[in-house]
This record gives sequence, structure tokens and C-alpha cells, in this order.
Amino acid sequence: MILLFIYFPNFLQRWLDHCRNIFTSLLSLLINSFPVGNMNTKPLSVLAIETASQACSVALAIKGEVVVTQLKEMSSGQSEALFPMIREILFESGIRYKDIGVVAVTRGPGSFTGVRIGLAAAHGIALARKIPIFDATTLEVITFKALTDDRPQFPVLSVIKTKQETYYAQIFSKSGLQLCAPRLAAVGGICDMLQETVFSTSNIFLTGDIHSKIVNALKEKGWGCMQSTVPSCASAYWLARLAIKDTHKTSLGGVKKFPEPFYLQPLDAKPAKFGGQLRPS
Repeated sequence: MILLFIYFPNFLQRWLDHCRNIFTSLLSLLINSFPVGNMNTKPLSVLAIETASQACSVALAIKGEVVVTQLKEMSSGQSEALFPMIREILFESGIRYKDIGVVAVTRGPGSFTGVRIGLAAAHGIALARKIPIFDATTLEVITFKALTDDRPQFPVLSVIKTKQETYYAQIFSKSGLQLCAPRLAAVGGICDMLQETVFSTSNIFLTGDIHSKIVNALKEKGWGCMQSTVPSCASAYWLARLAIKDTHKTSLGGVKKFPEPFYLQPLDAKPAKFGGQLRPS
């Protein structure tokens, strides 16, 4: 009970501040949904939002092509940055806000607050505009980037580093099919996951937050490792391209169930020492 009084008011206040920032910005967008920029009237296909990683990024795709994207690295503050970034790319593209046809968003795994911010923004826009939502996991996005850029000939291991010595990890086929469910694992657990999942080859393509300790551990187990030449992370640009490819996998705001946040670990919060007391009684 003491812990509840200590932690809950602060947590609730921070969460309410995030919600206020998001929906204040959303209201501003709705009020100001008049023509902007050069008054181009081309229909907007996809507005992509990615806030689950250690960045905030947005992208616009018109008629199947990503025309503008913006990314800012940040571990916090996505709620303040997101809607100004959306307004900027709308203005830069010279389109109307009402021309947005699909909202794409990542639902995790990643930052607990970042996941919620992106989903809340996507839900609000989809409800207001009565448009579909496309959702994908962060692991699916970075895998899609690897499949598009590198065209690997082996199964793909996608990993995202957490704040601890663990990783979000998942294995995909070279055609993009999920070979196992996403997991939270240390390096040893990633090796075990490969042994349990991949039988047809001893080679693996690595993408995402690939640290040398992962590569070394896999090689010690006899795996042949190839990896992306450029570090890969989930971004709105690649989310938009994935949404263009899989436009049939959308849920209509107000009709079907909205995508839920996807977490692989509990909220990173620790109880106070001595039960919240200054010293043991």
C-alpha cells in the first residue's frame, strides 16, 4: 500500500502528461486540416509512425512511393516531438491532412512508453478520419529492410537490444515467414532458439542490433554468420514501405479491433527499499 502511494501518483501524472500532449496535438491537426504547402491534391496513401525504438520517426507515402521521411534519435520525449514532425512532413509534401488514407504504426517490442505513444496517436488519427490502421512489430520492420536491401539466401535472425544484457529476437525465413515467435533472450538463449528452429542449414543472416558477442557465440556453436553491412533499426520509412506491400493487412478504425501493444518484458520499475520506509522498522 505504501508503494502504491509512492509510485502511482508520479506514474499517473507522467502518463497523463503524455496523453495530453498527444491529443492536444491531434486536436490541432484536426482543426488545421486545411490545404498546406503547395496545395498538391494527390491522395496520400500512408502516414507511418514509429516511436517504439530509441527514436521518433514519421514518413509519408503517396501512390506507393515514400516521398518524405523524418527521424530524430531520442530515448524519451516522443509525445512532444511526434505531432510537430507530422505537421512538418505534411507541409513539406504539400498535401491535405484529410488525404491520409492509411495510418501505419509499430506496436513493439520496444520502449514501454514509446509503444503507447505511437499507438495512441495512430488510434486517434484513424478514429478521427475513419481510415484503416496497418500495424507491424519492430522485428518485422527491420527484417523487411534486410530482405529488401540485402536479399539474404539464408534464414534471418533479427535482434533488438534492450536496456539490460538481453535482446528481443525472432527468426524469419529468407522469404519473410516467421519461423518462431518473438522472444526476450540473452545471447545463450538466442543460440538455443536457433538450434530449436533452423534445421535445413547451418548459415544465418543477422540484422538489427548485432553485437560481436552474438556473432562470436553463434560461431562457437558452428553457425556461419552473414550480416547487414549497415546497422538496421525500425523506422517509419521502412514501416511505410512494408504497409504499401501488405495493404490488405489493415484494420479499419471504429470497425475492427485496434492493434494492441506488444511487450516481451514487464514495465522496468523497481520497488523502493524497505517497503518505501526510510529505514527498516
